[in-house]
Amino acid sequence: MKTRVFLCLGSNLGDRKGNLDDALRLISDFADIRNVSSVYETAPVGYLDQPDFLNVVCEISTDLKPQELLERTQGIERELGRRKTVRFGPRNIDVDIILYGNEIINSDKLTIPHARMTDRAFVMVPLCEIAPDVVHPVRHMTIHDITDKIDKSGVKKWRPEMFNLTVRGHFSSAHALRGYKGKCEALHGHTFRAAVKIQSEKQNEIGIVYDFTDLKAEFNKILDELDHHNLNELDYFRDINPSSENLAIYIYNKMKPLFDGTDIKLVSVEVWESESSSVEYIP
Repeated sequence: MKTRVFLCLGSNLGDRKGNLDDALRLISDFADIRNVSSVYETAPVGYLDQPDFLNVVCEISTDLKPQELLERTQGIERELGRRKTVRFGPRNIDVDIILYGNEIINSDKLTIPHARMTDRAFVMVPLCEIAPDVVHPVRHMTIHDITDKIDKSGVKKWRPEMFNLTVRGHFSSAHALRGYKGKCEALHGHTFRAAVKIQSEKQNEIGIVYDFTDLKAEFNKILDELDHHNLNELDYFRDINPSSENLAIYIYNKMKPLFDGTDIKLVSVEVWESESSSVEYIP
């Protein structure tokens, strides 16, 4: 029979979010992950001369005994390169067992519930997010009621720093706008400029972790489909006016599949003939 267990993960060195993700992936090798809290950023406790931590709490279901689970979590710390420093000092990963069902364990190697969990907002806040009604087996209070009584001011939801990349291009075409009274009711030429903006929290030493050459090539491929064409004859524009607005939507829908399943977000597509007629599509 599997036991409901809660683990707290923390990191304040290197790629903090990446360390948490790696630890969760390794946990999934031996347990079923049922829930994961939001990521919280917290100031260090005890030893203050170190970077802020990122913390999450995850709920797992496992048939491992407490000591076996401890060996697995310590193995994750070793695999991800944790090194002993000063007490409460910096670390690239920390994995603590905070609750193991309703069990109470006090041994030289393991204390469950975690001895300091109810004093630590960085544990209680994410735990309360995913398990407010769980009852602490020693204090006989719900996680919500315990969390309600502690100082939570040093804990905030983490918002990753996002990095932007914009690629630009142009194309020339002819079109007529149906139902429009003016020069665009007759077929004539236009020169458009276009820009695609993408965003990611992941970067390397030169920027967003994405091959710029591939991105530019895919963007140009779409613009080539529009270049030197009568837009009214393209299937997409047979019933839709090829205006700047609709061209931006068309390019966006063509680009979006490139980033499905990746860490890249397609933010917007902008199309314009002049600065005064610039249109940015942000879904």
